[in-house]
Amino acid sequence: MKGSAPGAAGKTIKIISYADLITYNEKVLAKAIVDNKGNFSMTFPLTSTVYTKIKIMFGKTDLYLEPHKTYELMIDSADYNVDDKYNPFLSPKLLNVSIINAEKNELNSLMQKFNMLYNEYTFKHFDELYVLRQKNRVDTFRTIVNKNFPGVENEFFNAYVKYSIASLEALTQYHTKLGMAKKYFINQPVLYDNPAYMTYFNEFFEKYILGSSPKITLNDIDRCVNKLKSVAALTDTLGKDTILRNEVLRELVMTKGLFDMYYTPGFEKENSLLLLNDIAANSKFEKHRTIAKDMIEAIDKLRIGTAAPPFTLNNITGNKYSLTDFKGKYVYLIFWNTQCASCIREMDAITKLKDTYAGKLEFVAISSDREALTLKYYLEKKYFGFTMLHFGGNWDLLESYDIKAFPQTMLIDDQGKIAAYLPPLPSEGMENYLNQLFNIIPPPKKNDGRKY
Repeated sequence: MKGSAPGAAGKTIKIISYADLITYNEKVLAKAIVDNKGNFSMTFPLTSTVYTKIKIMFGKTDLYLEPHKTYELMIDSADYNVDDKYNPFLSPKLLNVSIINAEKNELNSLMQKFNMLYNEYTFKHFDELYVLRQKNRVDTFRTIVNKNFPGVENEFFNAYVKYSIASLEALTQYHTKLGMAKKYFINQPVLYDNPAYMTYFNEFFEKYILGSSPKITLNDIDRCVNKLKSVAALTDTLGKDTILRNEVLRELVMTKGLFDMYYTPGFEKENSLLLLNDIAANSKFEKHRTIAKDMIEAIDKLRIGTAAPPFTLNNITGNKYSLTDFKGKYVYLIFWNTQCASCIREMDAITKLKDTYAGKLEFVAISSDREALTLKYYLEKKYFGFTMLHFGGNWDLLESYDIKAFPQTMLIDDQGKIAAYLPPLPSEGMENYLNQLFNIIPPPKKNDGRKY
C-alpha cells in the first residue's frame, strides 16, 4: 500500500483489522509514518480478503483489502487536531479516501454501491420489512441487486450480498428457523472474515444454546459447564440439535455460547473461561483457537484482578511517574480535561477527601488536554494538591483504559491490579465506597441543634 495524505506529515497511518468478527478485537495489520511530503508506503502479508479501517489519529475510513494486490491511495486533506471539547472515541472523523489504481468492479466500489442500495431500500421500506414482514419486498430487493450487479464474480462480494439478504429474510420470517439454517449454514462454508456472514451468524445464534435451540435445555448446558466442566460433554450435547451436526459450525456456536455465558447470570464465570481456554489450547480448528483466545482477551480487558495497563507520564514540571511508582498503595485514577466542568467538580471533591486516605490511597488524575501547557496554565491558577499527569498525546493509553467520556474512573489495588472498573465518582458516593474498602468508620456527624 502506498499513497498520499496531505496534512498528515509526521503522523502514523495504521491499517487495522479485526482479530475476529465476534469479539471485534482490533489488531494492527501494518503502520507507517507519513513523510514530510505527505507520502507513505508499507507492505504486509494478507492471505484472505479482510475488512479493515485506515486510521490516522482519530480519522478513520473503511477499506476492504484483497491479497496479492497493490493499493495506491489518495487521502484528502483533513484536520487531525483534536479539540479539548471533542470526544474522538465517540465521534471519529471520517477520512475521504480514493483508490487511484482501482480496476473495474474493484471490491470497495462494489461494496459502496451495494451498501448504499441496501440502506436506501431498507429505509424506504422499513415498515414493510420490519413491521409487516412482507416477503415480496425481499424478492424485489433481490431482483434489484441482480440488475445492478450482473456478472460479478467476486466471491467475497457475492457472499456479502447473499448474507445481507439473509438478514432481510430473517426479518420477514421468510423461512422457518430450520429452513434458514439449511439455506445459510448447514453444509455451507463458515466465512469467518465476511462481515455480512458473521453479522447474520451472530444474529441467528444469539443466545442459541442458552434457550433458542429446540433440542438443548438449560439443564443440559448447566450440567456440562457448571458440573462436568467439559468441552467434550458440551460438544456431544450440542450434537442433539440438527442444525449443529456440522462439526465446524457446532464448535463455533459453542465457542460463541461460552462467551455469551460469561455474562449470563446462573453460570460460573470461571467455568466459561476454563472451557474457552480448553478450546484455545486444544481445538483442531486453528481459527477457533484464535477466536477463543480473542474472547479470553476481551473478557480479561479491565477485568477485576487483571493487571492494569501500564503508563509512564509527566507532570507539569516534567517529572515522570509510572504506575509501578505507586505499588504498595491503592490508586484511584481519574481521567479528565480542563474544559470539562463536571471534571472540575470531581477534582474539588477529591481535594477535600484526599487526606482521609493518606498512606492507603493515592489519587492520580490524568489530563487529556491536547497541550500540556493548557494543563500547566490551569494548575498555576488552581491547586488541587494531588498527583496531576498529562497523557502526552498517548491516545493508545486512553483506549487501553476504554475511556469513552470524562470524567472516568478506575481503582487499582496495591499490587497494580484492577480492583474496580468505574468505581463511584468523588461526588457520588466515593467516600462511603472507600470507607468500606479500608474498614474506616467515619466520625459521627455533629448535631447542629435542630430537631428532626
